[in-house]
Amino acid sequence: FGFVILVGRFSFRFELVMDSIKNEDAVCENVPGSEDPAESGQTNSGWASSVVDERLDAVFKKYEEHHAAKPKTTRDQYQKGRAESSNKKIPNFFISIRIYDKRVHEAVKQLQDHMLSKNRFIEPALIPLKNLHLTIMVMRLIDQDDINKAVEALDSCRQQLVTVLNGKAFDIEFKGVGTFNNNVLFCSIDCDDTLQIIYEHITRIFGTFGVVSTDRPRPFNPHLTVAKMTKNYALMKKRGIRKIDRMFYEDFENVDFGRDSVSTIQLCHMKKKQADGFYFVEHEIDLVGDISQPAAEPTTDDPTLVSDS
Repeated sequence: FGFVILVGRFSFRFELVMDSIKNEDAVCENVPGSEDPAESGQTNSGWASSVVDERLDAVFKKYEEHHAAKPKTTRDQYQKGRAESSNKKIPNFFISIRIYDKRVHEAVKQLQDHMLSKNRFIEPALIPLKNLHLTIMVMRLIDQDDINKAVEALDSCRQQLVTVLNGKAFDIEFKGVGTFNNNVLFCSIDCDDTLQIIYEHITRIFGTFGVVSTDRPRPFNPHLTVAKMTKNYALMKKRGIRKIDRMFYEDFENVDFGRDSVSTIQLCHMKKKQADGFYFVEHEIDLVGDISQPAAEPTTDDPTLVSDS
């Protein structure tokens, strides 16, 4: 099809050139002193051929200039450009509430096993139980100075959160399931406004340290992700799974997945894992106790790079 278009363009341009030559011939015949090609020792065919060559050269030169190949943008250049953009920063760290409760883990496993019974090819989309968590805030930290700011900000958050929570842990219940456009499957959260208060304190305090959420202005919507297409969308698509159909979770829409008691909040690295398989914890604060108690020390496990977030 492209070849036909190119030939068509060439034919059209060629006709224009020939019409132009004919017009010039007519003009030359009526201009006194115009030189006859025969008198100059050049045949009509030779003269016409030279003019055509010149015109065609000019046409093709313009065509090549107009359709000159533009330099391709590599994936790394594209991601670097996005990372440097003030409006579209790619996050690499996040504030997490890790879910430890074994009963919650077992209930999520039952859901994931049910999904596998419907279609075993859904397996790459499932979230490992060891990675279950709630995300409070995501951010991009470029270097160690940025990480130090985030650590200091989280310690500052502890002082206020311990006061707000009266130094006590709080419970989160998980009931039913929901999806984001059938691309993300999650357990819904049944909780008072505690999570919203924590979110507001953390985003505000981090902002004073120059660390802002890359999710803004997206509203805060806490959830426990159990499966997501973007975890390995290319493989899912290849296997014929383009979304998480209702058949995968309809039997669990009203299931009680249990509850967990929250006493710590973590600053985690998205691309590194620690020895137990969870995201590498750069820093952690304890919400239980009083303000005078020191914050939890960061983990000393050697992080391992991972390919998915």
